[in-house]
Amino acid sequence: MGRSDFLPGTLTRFVIEGYREKCLTRTVIGPKAKRPLELDIPIYITGMSFGALSYEAKTALARGATMAGTATCSGEGGMIPDERRYSSKWLYQNIQSRYGFNPNHLRLADACEFLLVKAARSG
Repeated sequence: MGRSDFLPGTLTRFVIEGYREKCLTRTVIGPKAKRPLELDIPIYITGMSFGALSYEAKTALARGATMAGTATCSGEGGMIPDERRYSSKWLYQNIQSRYGFNPNHLRLADACEFLLVKAARSG
């Protein structure tokens, strides 16, 4: 038996060729909100808390998200000021226990992420 390779994107339509057609990835979250969140790409840096990631990692992700035209999320336990400073679009994560909740940080956010269920926990 021979080996078969499948390219799922080509099963429904031809692949987009950058020099022939433009692929727009701009995404608007909450288009009817007073201040909708507009992202250049439909991907954002998910919430990872300070402590799980170092200061350098959090600020590097914030800078990278800004360069990519997307957002980054605070993660559990609040934020570090430089993370917000380097993020052009920043989501504040609010968890059930309200661990690290700070209403002043919430006011700085472009959007709020509510974490309702956690699928896995370590330990």
